Amino acid sequence: ADPSSTCALGCSPLRAAVDNGRPSVVRSLIAHGSSYSPWPSAPAAVEAADLVAADGPRCDAVEGLPDGFQKQAEGMALPLRRLIVLGVPPSDVPAAAVIHALWLPLSQYRKALAALAPARESVLLCCPKVLDSDTCAALRTSVDASAASNADSVDGLPDHQLDLSLAQLEGLIGKKALQRIERLPTAFASHEGRASSMGVAPAAVRIHTIFIRRYCANERPWFSFHRDKGPLTVNVALKDDSFHSGGRLLGLFDSAVRVIERGEGEATVHPSTLLHAVSRMHPGGVRYSLIVLFRTHEPES
Repeated sequence: ADPSSTCALGCSPLRAAVDNGRPSVVRSLIAHGSSYSPWPSAPAAVEAADLVAADGPRCDAVEGLPDGFQKQAEGMALPLRRLIVLGVPPSDVPAAAVIHALWLPLSQYRKALAALAPARESVLLCCPKVLDSDTCAALRTSVDASAASNADSVDGLPDHQLDLSLAQLEGLIGKKALQRIERLPTAFASHEGRASSMGVAPAAVRIHTIFIRRYCANERPWFSFHRDKGPLTVNVALKDDSFHSGGRLLGLFDSAVRVIERGEGEATVHPSTLLHAVSRMHPGGVRYSLIVLFRTHEPES
């Protein structure tokens, strides 16, 4: 096999070896004719792999983690652990390394590949002030008072969330705020690229699942990369990102891992094709979000 060949994501064997911290593999590939690009020299490529490898055994990766999360961290592929647990800058971890590290089934891999290239405006709609400060505070109080801790349906680890019915949500935020959320699919589909990523007409979707989720270092510190069910997700930040350390929303789009910074009350709207995650929370802050999942609605005959 050609040691300089690339996969569908443009990732070469050398690139994969560096991203996974395998300096001995890097040396072997270069010795067998692999190009060391984009590094300026072969030693630079080996050094890059050494630096990545040094992150693997870092003790702060697992110290003080809640039950279940230490085991998940230890089992993560190095590109995921560096992003989610260690909090390295997203620019240090190529999106291709993340997708390969997830070991997706072929059909999901192809979908992830197709979803990676579009620019931000084709997969994200960010709407500030969908909820005002008082409403965000009321939702935070509700989840603090009533959150249940159950095994999450995606990763099986404890979540801290409050499930709501549509009527309960309206009771907490009011009819006008609920209507603003219900109109977001139409706003999302106003852009041709976003409409294509959504896959269905706005009139065909309805609110299906609602919950408020709380993240903090000693409960639910992170959420690794995943995709949501249904054509569209609305994720409303109930606290400004500047009020906690870590806990950043990460997304794979525009051919890279991107940070999606949010202010209090801001809605991030995205299709189910978007791979996204929440990086590790650090002590001293709490992250809150309102999640509204839209599903295809079958009209009554």
